[in-house]
Amino acid sequence: MAMPSDKASALAAVICVFPARNPAYMTPTAMPSGMLCRVTASTIIVGRRATWLDRHAAEELRDYVKKISGTILNIADETLTMAVTGNRILIGRPSTSDLVKNFADQNPGILPAESDTENDCLAIVQRGEVLVLSGSNDRSVYYSVCHLLQTVFHVGFYWDRDVYEATPDMTVPDNLTIVERSAFKFRHTIGQWVYNHGAFLNKPSAAKNWTNTPATRSTLTGCTAGTAMPAR
Repeated sequence: MAMPSDKASALAAVICVFPARNPAYMTPTAMPSGMLCRVTASTIIVGRRATWLDRHAAEELRDYVKKISGTILNIADETLTMAVTGNRILIGRPSTSDLVKNFADQNPGILPAESDTENDCLAIVQRGEVLVLSGSNDRSVYYSVCHLLQTVFHVGFYWDRDVYEATPDMTVPDNLTIVERSAFKFRHTIGQWVYNHGAFLNKPSAAKNWTNTPATRSTLTGCTAGTAMPAR
């Protein structure tokens, strides 16, 4: 029996927005039973050359940690982190953060090379007291935050709301390594891409405002305001 045209269109939109991951561009996720990094005891650090999207990613992570655990994390610029002790969450790329660059130099071959032409590649890497959320380009850094929330903390991103389980203990396994490249170059439906591209061409600030609306953030990455599920 043929599928109604409206349902077929809706299914096509979902496939375009949430493409399958390409195994050829994935590295195994290492989740050993070792020491755990407590996210709720961390400071979020952005680079001295942080982009608007880097800072937005940091704010989104802080907001979700508060929703899930009740803990409010501090966000600090890397130029002011001499006094920061304990776990650190670094957000950015080597080109935007000296601390991320130092991490990449000390751990060669893990973070993806930066590129504005290759398909998006996100990176979530934990070593010792440092959790790095990075990517191959600006938006990939933001995707890494949402991917962490979805895969490690089991946040469900839906069109109408988010679903997550409230817990005071948010931990990341030591040596966690997730580096994934998107199978498709575009994560938008055609209509959304046209709107977004037009906004960037005519007024960058309008594009930023558009990508920060609940509906669009759900489309691009899944990050929207949501409702907590009772702890089991």
